[in-house]
Amino acid sequence: MIDTNNFTPWFGTVENVDDPLKNGRYQVRVFGYNSASPGMLPTDNLRWFSSAVSNSAGSQSVGQSPTGYKHGSFVFGYYIDPDHQEGVILAAIASMPGGMNDVSEIATGEGGQYLAELTNNAVKGVPDARGETWDEPTTTYAVVYPKNQVYQSESGHVIEYDDTPGAERVMIFHRSGSFEEFHPDGKRVSKSVGDSFDIHLGGHNIFVSGSLNLVASGDYRVSVGGEMYVKATKVTFDTPEVDIYGISSANDHMSGNVSGGFHVHPETNQEETLSPIGYSLEFTPTPKNNFSFAYEETPYTPEIVDMAVSNGFITKEEGDRVMTEEPIIESIADEPPPAEVKPVISECGLAIINGKVDYSVKLSPNFTLRQLSLGAVVSQYAIKDQNGLTSEQIICNLKNLAENVLEPLKAKYPNMMVTSGFRIGAGKSQHLKGEAADIQFKNASKGFYFEVAKWAKDNLPYDQFLLEYKSTGTRMPWLHFSLTRGRSQRGQIMTFFNHSKYANGLVQVA
Repeated sequence: MIDTNNFTPWFGTVENVDDPLKNGRYQVRVFGYNSASPGMLPTDNLRWFSSAVSNSAGSQSVGQSPTGYKHGSFVFGYYIDPDHQEGVILAAIASMPGGMNDVSEIATGEGGQYLAELTNNAVKGVPDARGETWDEPTTTYAVVYPKNQVYQSESGHVIEYDDTPGAERVMIFHRSGSFEEFHPDGKRVSKSVGDSFDIHLGGHNIFVSGSLNLVASGDYRVSVGGEMYVKATKVTFDTPEVDIYGISSANDHMSGNVSGGFHVHPETNQEETLSPIGYSLEFTPTPKNNFSFAYEETPYTPEIVDMAVSNGFITKEEGDRVMTEEPIIESIADEPPPAEVKPVISECGLAIINGKVDYSVKLSPNFTLRQLSLGAVVSQYAIKDQNGLTSEQIICNLKNLAENVLEPLKAKYPNMMVTSGFRIGAGKSQHLKGEAADIQFKNASKGFYFEVAKWAKDNLPYDQFLLEYKSTGTRMPWLHFSLTRGRSQRGQIMTFFNHSKYANGLVQVA
């Protein structure tokens, strides 16, 4: 029972902090009241004392928890009953009797291992986009006792409020080495030694009055659900390759210091396109814009031409001229259908969500819808209803082709690439139905194409399989595969030469 007339002060040391009731109580060996010998009075027999916390509400779990004392803490308190059985801890004394110092060396100005970790692990020499480098600002720790108020946890977390004149700082430090420090001049340094996540469920506004310098040693990905608007006096892309999917428009462009405000692209569009400065015409890709033609052949792009030059199929001079070539389009005669080949059909239609096509959906483990439409190496078209088929039916056809033809071909020959998949247009081409794809191989000889063709003939299902050789253009061979869904496969195999049928079956022309 509490007796306000019989409060008796005491000093002691904490010997047990593990309160079985988890109420913030401690077992204390009280000087002059308890035997100093644990053999005479074991710790288990010491009384449990509650603790007073100045900034705790003492109820409703509000405020700081009363769990700060540790084993060995030198504490002061009162007995609150005349029999000296109930007590309350009021405070811990920083210095033990005899003058032993128990103040954190971070607060005294010594710094110790903590300061060494901050200074020795600073990141140096980060190269930015222009080749310049910058260093992580090192800590401005210059503590003068007793100006630094420190909280240091048992595992090594630290919070500093440093009022040292000229070196005023605030530091929040995690034992892993991650920290956030505010320097005397207001500079903030934030460092995470692991992954960092910054999540905002509302708007997020950032203002930088100086330069913004971002360096990522890995990938940098930006996904925007709505419009992305960039305004700058100049934009520079220092990259060997830029891929743009979908419609692209521009008020003007510069090439060789010549303005393209009013410009004509005769090789990419049969009609002159005039784009007056200050006005942007909507640009819709056409076969000519994509350097592709409405027949079963892989067209000419700078990438394909460069590959042909590097493989020795054509000279550099021939490569400069090859983009102007027009193909000779020949019709392909129908062949009597052979025995039906039944490919494995999977459920599909997952690429259309709320009426919109999701081009990132995987049609097979190695192929997305984008790779067979908008992101094909050469001819790039958005999925649309055409030829009596819905977009979902076309996607199902592409999925059937990817799973049963492209996937096993990719497993056998990892250097394959899809140069043309789905195309927009009118006619009988199976590309228009999502049933066909043109294939080429990186760094491959002409003989390699014939070896691939022989393997494909015996190992892949197909409705039509074409091997074409060329003595014009890039002179690079190509393979064409088609596969139907829900009807019999014709099983046609033909060799073509310069866009014309050369022979039934496979013939090594070059």
